[in-house]
Amino acid sequence: MSGSIQKVFQFCYKLFLISFYYWLYLLKGVVIYSFIPATASLLKTSEQFLINENPEDIGLLFKENYQSYQSYYFASFLSVMFVILSYTALFFANRSDHSFSLALVIVSVYFMILFVINYTFILYYLTKGIKAWKKLLALAFVSSIKYPLRSIYILFIVAILSFLFTWNLVAFIALAPCIYGCGITTSFIKFSPPFLEK
Repeated sequence: MSGSIQKVFQFCYKLFLISFYYWLYLLKGVVIYSFIPATASLLKTSEQFLINENPEDIGLLFKENYQSYQSYYFASFLSVMFVILSYTALFFANRSDHSFSLALVIVSVYFMILFVINYTFILYYLTKGIKAWKKLLALAFVSSIKYPLRSIYILFIVAILSFLFTWNLVAFIALAPCIYGCGITTSFIKFSPPFLEK
């Protein structure tokens, strides 16, 4: 009994470590330049932890994964700029009394939903060895339309993270990365689209 309790605590401890290293490497690139490398490393490390192996040194594993995606700093910069501009447009549209403000809110929310779904698919394909940026964008766009249930599941995970953020910031910091990493990893276990076949 005590052995199984110890295993549960070790499992939870490693999940917290994954969250810790995510924030560490995200801040290492001042968020702007490490958004994609850190999140891709989060997904890859979560997959290696949950499915492939049970690594002892999460920090070393996360570091190796981060280094393999570090070259995507410019794409990361563009992604963060898109999020900032979308939130800015949404903020000002909500405060405006103009007749077009509702349309701007709807368009901003729509593009942000598309971004979240496509961003997750891009990261998934990136962790599967597809490196060309144009191919990543095309595959993500096709997948978001072709696999609507998986897209809805991605939005469900993001909704949980949003609720966690509004409920408790400390819980969000501790749990959000591992919830996202484990949630996406488990939802993509049996996902084998034909374009990944070699």
